[in-house]
Amino acid sequence: MENNRNSLASAIRYALGASLVAGLAATAAPVAAQDQDEEDVADLGRQQVTGSRITRTDLEGPSPVTVISRADLELSGESNLADVLRQQNFNSFGSFNERSGSTGQSQATLSLRGLGSARTLILIDGRRVPTSPVLGATAVDLNTLPLAAVERVEILTDSASAVYGSDALGGVVNIILRKDFTGGEFSAGVERPTRDGRDTETGSFIIGGSNDRGRFLFTAEIVRRDPIFDRDRPWSRAFDPGTGDLGDTRGISEFGNTIIPLAPLPGTGTQRLAAPDCPTDVYAGTFTTPRGTACGYAYANESMLTASLNRQSTYLTADYELSSDHTLYFQQYFTRNSSDGRYAPPVGITPVIAADNPINPVGVDILLGHRFASLGNRDTNQTNYFFDTLLGVEGLFGSVNYDWNVRYNRYESNETGNTFALASVFSEEVASGGYNPFDPFSPDNADAIRNMSHTVTRDIGGSYWDSSLVLSGDAFQLGSGFVQWAAGAEYRDESFDDLSDAQSVAGNVIGSSGGNAGGERDAFAFFTEWLIPLHQTLELTAAVRYDEYSIGGDATSPQLALKYTPFDNLLFRASWGEGFRAPDLNALFAAPSQSFEFTQDFVACDAAGIPDSSCPVFQEETFFLSNTDLQPEQSESINLGVVWEPLTGLSLTADVYQTEIEDVITSPSTQALVNLERQGLSLPFGSRIVRDANGIIDFIESTNSNIAVIEVRGFDAAVDFTTNTDNLGTFGGNFAFSRIWQYDQQITPVDPVVNIISRNGQPANRASWSLTWAYGDFNVGYTGYWIDDVAAGTTGSDPEGTIELTGKIPSYIQHNAQVSWFAPWNAEIRVGVRNIADRGPSLNSFTQDLSRANQDLYPVEGRVPYFSYTQRF
Repeated sequence: MENNRNSLASAIRYALGASLVAGLAATAAPVAAQDQDEEDVADLGRQQVTGSRITRTDLEGPSPVTVISRADLELSGESNLADVLRQQNFNSFGSFNERSGSTGQSQATLSLRGLGSARTLILIDGRRVPTSPVLGATAVDLNTLPLAAVERVEILTDSASAVYGSDALGGVVNIILRKDFTGGEFSAGVERPTRDGRDTETGSFIIGGSNDRGRFLFTAEIVRRDPIFDRDRPWSRAFDPGTGDLGDTRGISEFGNTIIPLAPLPGTGTQRLAAPDCPTDVYAGTFTTPRGTACGYAYANESMLTASLNRQSTYLTADYELSSDHTLYFQQYFTRNSSDGRYAPPVGITPVIAADNPINPVGVDILLGHRFASLGNRDTNQTNYFFDTLLGVEGLFGSVNYDWNVRYNRYESNETGNTFALASVFSEEVASGGYNPFDPFSPDNADAIRNMSHTVTRDIGGSYWDSSLVLSGDAFQLGSGFVQWAAGAEYRDESFDDLSDAQSVAGNVIGSSGGNAGGERDAFAFFTEWLIPLHQTLELTAAVRYDEYSIGGDATSPQLALKYTPFDNLLFRASWGEGFRAPDLNALFAAPSQSFEFTQDFVACDAAGIPDSSCPVFQEETFFLSNTDLQPEQSESINLGVVWEPLTGLSLTADVYQTEIEDVITSPSTQALVNLERQGLSLPFGSRIVRDANGIIDFIESTNSNIAVIEVRGFDAAVDFTTNTDNLGTFGGNFAFSRIWQYDQQITPVDPVVNIISRNGQPANRASWSLTWAYGDFNVGYTGYWIDDVAAGTTGSDPEGTIELTGKIPSYIQHNAQVSWFAPWNAEIRVGVRNIADRGPSLNSFTQDLSRANQDLYPVEGRVPYFSYTQRF
C-alpha cells in the first residue's frame, strides 16, 4: 500500500511541476496588454467558489465542487437540511441522525467519503461552523441550521486544509445563506407518512428589502417532527415466534425478572431461573436460554426508534454601504431545538438476596436480574440553544480587497432523564425489605420507588469566537492574464464543558452513566493563495497555510492545483495537497470512562503454554483516557478530473481521488494493546496493561493515540443536462455515481491492513438521479437514489488477507416525485411523495434483526406524502 501511494503521489507532483515549467516557458515572451473592456467584463463576472479565497470568472475550478441549488433543495421534499445532505452520494457510509436513547439524541451529522464527521468541514458562507459540545466538540450539528435561510450548498470533494485549516480531510460543505430578497414569503407544510410515526409540520417566514445603500433579510422557521417507536416497525418491534426459546425472539431481554443462583440448585446445578411470578401484562413471559430459564422483558415495545424534533430558528443578515469602497455587514442566527427520546425502564442486578430472606423463592443465595418496570420508562429530553453573531467590514483599499470580521458563537444543551434508579438506594431497599422486586407493583413498594427514582441531568456548553482578515488582489500581469493573490490570518478561541449530575458521575445510577469533561484552547493561522495563468489554457493555483494550536500541535498545509482547458468545452484538472485534523476537544479533555472489554490475553496464555485456539476470552476492566499530548492527524490527497460539455446544455464530469491519513487518532482496543505487548512493542504513550504478581491482567488503560492509518481511493462521475423546447417546456436531469474501490484501515502497527469496502455499513457504490420538467405554471420532478448491497458479516481473521465476506444485505433504492403549481395569486402549491414504493431499510437477509438495520445509511420512515403552500407578497 505504501509503495503504491508514494508512486502515484510522486507522479502527480512531477506532472504538476513539469506543467508549471512548461507554462512559464510558454508565457516568457511579452505580449500585448489585454483590452481594458475585456478586463472590466472579467472583473464584473468574478465570484468566489468553495475551495478558494480568490474570486474567479469561471465557477468550474481545479477542484470538484457539486452545487445543490435552492431549486434542488425544494425538489427534495425534505423539511430538514441534514436529511438533504444525508442522501448525497458523498455521504458514502451514512451519518448519524436523531436517535432515541443516544447521548447525541438531538444531533445530525455528515461524513464525506466515509472518513467520519470529524473529518468533514462544515462552513456557512465560507466560515467554519463551530462543533457541537453535545458531540464532545467532535463534529457539527446540522440540526442547528435553518433550511429556509439556505440559498444553495456547495460540496467540495477534495481536501482543503491549505485554504480552510483543520478537518477538511474528507471534503468541505459550504452552506450559502440567502441575502438578496425583496418582499415577503410565508410557507407552511405537512408530512404524513403512511406508516406510524414521523408526522411533521413546518412553517417559515421570510422578509427582505433593499435601497441604494443597503439590504436586509430576516427568516424564521419552525419544524416539528414526531418520533417513531420501535413497535411501529415490523423489523424493530418485539417479536416472539412462540417457540419458548429466547434466542428466537427479537427486542426481548433476558432480565425481566430472572434469578441468578449463587449456589447449585437442588437437582439442576447452577442455572438461571425465571422468577416464579412472571405475569405477561408486565413481562414477556418465560423462555429457555442456554443457562436455564428467564423471565423476559419486551423492551422494544416501549422504546423509541427515532427521537422527536422540535426546532425554531431565526436568521438575520444585513449590510450597509459606508462609502463606495467600504461595506459593513452583520449576520445572526439562532436555533432552539428540543428533542425527546425514550428507553424502556432501567435494568439492573440486585444485591445478594440471602437464602433466608422471606422473598427468596429458591432457598439459596441469589442475585436477581431485574427490570424496574414499576419506575416507568426512561424519558430523556435534550433542549439545545445555538446562537451565532458575526460583524464585519469589507471593501477596497487602493487595489487591495479586504474582508475583516469577528464572530461569537455559543451552544448550550440541557438534558434531563426521568425515572432512572439509584443503585445504592435500591440495594438498601431490597436489603431492608422496603422493595420486593418479585412483586414490583405492590402498593407496599411505593415509598421505595420514590426513594430510588432519580432524574439525571447533563449541562453542556460550548463557546467559540474568532476573527479573520483576508486580503486579495491582482499582483501583476503575465501574457495570459493577471496573477491573483489572497492572504490572511485567523485567530479563534474555543472551549466546552460537559457536566453530569453527581450521582451519574459517581456511577450510582442504574441505566445511565456520566462523567464531567471540559477544556479550552486557542489557535491562530496564516495563509496565502496564488492563481497564476501560465497560459491562455493553463492555470495554476498554489496555496499554503500554517496553523498552530495552544493544545494539539501545529501543521503546515500546502496545495497545488492545475486547470487545463485545451478547448472551450473541455477541462482537465489535477490537485495535490497535504492536510490535517487537529485533535478534537473531547479527545484532549474527556473524563475517563470505564468499560469491561472482551479480551484474549495471549501474553498469559503463551506463558502458560496455552495455544491461541484455546486461549480463553475474559472481560477485562478497562479505562479509556483522553490525552492532551495528541498531535494532528496528517493527510495527503490527490484528485484528477475532467469536465466535458459536448453539447450546449450537456455536461459530463469524472474524477478519481486518493486520500491517505496517517497518525489517525484512536483509542486502541484492549485486544490491540495485548497484541502489541505480545510482539514486544511499546504501547502507545499513556496506555498500559497492569498485571498482578501472577501475570494476570488487573486492569488496562487505553489512551487516545496517533497510531492508525486510513487510505481511501475512489471515483465520481456525473451527467447534467437541460434543454428548452418551444412547445413542450424545459427538461432537465442529472445522474451521479460514486464508487469507493478501496478503503484500507490499519488500527495499530501490528494489525493487518484491512479493506473494509462492501462490509456491513460500508457500501462500495452509490448513485442518485433527477428528472425535471417545467411547463407553464407547472413543475414536475422525479428524484431517486441507490445504495449498493453489502456483506452481512465476515469469516476468518488471517492477517494475510484471507477474510471472506459472507451473507448479504440487499441494495436500497428510493423513488420520489413532486408536482408544483404557481398559482396566479403569487402562490406556489407543492405536492409530493418521498419513497413512493414504501421501501424499508435493507436488513440482514438471515436474521431480519433490528441490530442489522443501519439507520446511518437507510431511512426508516417509509412512504411520506407531503404538501406545502407558499405565499409570496
